[in-house]
Amino acid sequence: MHRWTVVALHNEDSQALLVAGVVAGWHGDASSSLYSTDNLYRLTAFTEAPTADAAEAKVIQEFEAALAEMAAEADLV
Repeated sequence: MHRWTVVALHNEDSQALLVAGVVAGWHGDASSSLYSTDNLYRLTAFTEAPTADAAEAKVIQEFEAALAEMAAEADLV
């Protein structure tokens, strides 16, 4: 397994996730922040996977699972 940093933008309106880049190693801090102009969130995630493509797929899968969980919780309120 290798360490990867995955940087993406999430559009809150469309729920689309655009992966901007996958870099070998862990760089910076795992974080997210809001760009208030277009409801865009910057996401920096660290993961371990055998390849860059696998790292990208893993982060997308984890992100989609988190969105589904949040939607399910919102339905309970």
